[in-house]
Amino acid sequence: MKIYKPQLLFLVDRPEQHSELIESLYLLKNVDALRIRNMDFGHVRDFINNRGNCVLLLFIEDQKGSAMKLLYSMYNGSFNIPYVVAVFRTGRQRFLEHVRACGISKIFCNGCESYSDSKVVGWVEKICRYVDMNSVFPYFNSYAESYVRHKISEKLRNMGMACYLTGYKYVVDAIELYMRNLNFCITSDIYRILSLRYYTASANIDRCMRHAIEVTWRDNSFSCLEKHYPNVSKVYENRPSVLEFVKCIANEIKDDMVF
Repeated sequence: MKIYKPQLLFLVDRPEQHSELIESLYLLKNVDALRIRNMDFGHVRDFINNRGNCVLLLFIEDQKGSAMKLLYSMYNGSFNIPYVVAVFRTGRQRFLEHVRACGISKIFCNGCESYSDSKVVGWVEKICRYVDMNSVFPYFNSYAESYVRHKISEKLRNMGMACYLTGYKYVVDAIELYMRNLNFCITSDIYRILSLRYYTASANIDRCMRHAIEVTWRDNSFSCLEKHYPNVSKVYENRPSVLEFVKCIANEIKDDMVF
């Protein structure tokens, strides 16, 4: 898979009211900014699926505008993008609740005292740096043959985790990411990276990982788990959480790894 620079897509209903902000978005470094024009939901979906590494910025002016229609189409079509940002013009509370319910990552209320164009640009720039797989996942192109990944897979298989489970690959990736950067948070960092890699929602990743761990705890004997999971007796009755499992396995093998 080819890795591109982060792609910023933005849709503006009234560009004349946001000219300075739009100009600042085009000037962002290491980001391909593209304004959506005459693209329906199908075209946007196909573009994001083919390109990946996308952040979508919507300038929502009213409930019948093109930005809101695109947001509704994404929500009704169960099409998840890891980062959707909305610049929302303050209005009826019910309208704001509709916007929040459609999977928005961040909302800026244009018209509030705390609003400023610089805050929007700063937040988008930060997210685009994070979305860049070349900086967050520098070994992305070769990590399938990674020695670290091999050792993690070996340990999980010895524990009895079946590799045919959907959550298996997510567990391996999560452990490897955590070993490479102990400052990563499971929910806000690792799930986001995996959602970008596999083009699925963070909730799906979490559910599959929990299922893989639960099946491993259910189908394998205590003696088998005890060899590979410390203090297994404390969690044997109820499977460990994803966070506990990832940290435990990573800490068990990281001392033998050389990065």
